[in-house]
Amino acid sequence: MSIVITVTSWKKNAGKTNVSVNLALSLAGQGQRVCLVGGDSGFVNLFLRLSPEYNLEDMLAGECSLEDIIIRDYHGIDIIPAGPGIEMVSELESDKRKMLAKSFAEINHYDYFIIDAAAGTSPANMALCLASPELILLTTPEHAALDDAYTIIKMLAHNNYDGSVMLLANRSENKTSARSSQSRLIEFVGMTMDVKMIQLGAILDDPKVDEAIEEQTPYFWQYPDSEASRCLKNITKNIMKNRDEEINGFDHFWKALTEINLDTLKLSALEHSELLKNSGLHAAGIFGNEKLPLSGAKTDSSEERISPDLAILSQIAENMGSISKELGAIKKILADHSAEYGVHDEVYGVLQQREKDSVSNLIPLNFEAFLERHKGRTEEK
Repeated sequence: MSIVITVTSWKKNAGKTNVSVNLALSLAGQGQRVCLVGGDSGFVNLFLRLSPEYNLEDMLAGECSLEDIIIRDYHGIDIIPAGPGIEMVSELESDKRKMLAKSFAEINHYDYFIIDAAAGTSPANMALCLASPELILLTTPEHAALDDAYTIIKMLAHNNYDGSVMLLANRSENKTSARSSQSRLIEFVGMTMDVKMIQLGAILDDPKVDEAIEEQTPYFWQYPDSEASRCLKNITKNIMKNRDEEINGFDHFWKALTEINLDTLKLSALEHSELLKNSGLHAAGIFGNEKLPLSGAKTDSSEERISPDLAILSQIAENMGSISKELGAIKKILADHSAEYGVHDEVYGVLQQREKDSVSNLIPLNFEAFLERHKGRTEEK
């Protein structure tokens, strides 16, 4: 059964295409049959100086077959130059979706499919990630980058992602800082949501990577003994060690992708905000930047009859439990790991004292009771 791994990141220029290409070559070096799918607007083609005659967009237009697209045996891997066509999949008509799923079912003989997805959280890119049973989320050890990673993970969780998220720190200064940052993020995710997280490792910063980029050649092939190549070999072994033969193959991935409705994805509620940045917790390395979705959410027929102010309050109430859970997780991390996160004991003591001092001034809120009373008044009118 083929294993599908999608590689993505929050921001561009994180080295996503570079990692995708070199990971595919590293897997092939371990005797695996690998197909690289260039899903990020032809970046794989540019990166490898390829000039394919056809891509997935041409196939969807009926100008060629899937076999016509595949570039065979590029340093031991096959390549599907999907180009911008891969982003069109979720918008195809039913008959074309079925044709596409059937075509890809016929090339399910590879051990691994590596999909170089786009960066960011566009609906099309999130659909790719949600359809993939395994996802490599590329990041760096800096707190801001891990905040971004947390946002993507939260977005996946809100859309009921049931696959595995593998964290990979690219161009890291050292493995210790990468492991520490990933561990903090995984710990916090485990406290606040149900997503399977895997600490994949780190690729250290290596000048040979820049040299290979200038030469438009994969560093794993050009500089096999470089520090980055050695890191990638270890990451490849981790991926193969965690291989799950029960995971659905490439044909199932394409079928799932064609069934995703972009209009129903829950994306708007997870934009960045200053909520935790201004609290001092962001500087401590706690990840959870998001704001409440006060507008723009889809509603069913019953919700459409609720007045606008009540709809806003309903949505606030719906999110209070999640926010409370995350704040509880933050408090626990601060208490358990104050030295590691640079939060001094006296600072944490101040936070505790403020919490005690504020208890007497708290006004208990019962949102459910309030909404019931407000609804009753609305019906009386």
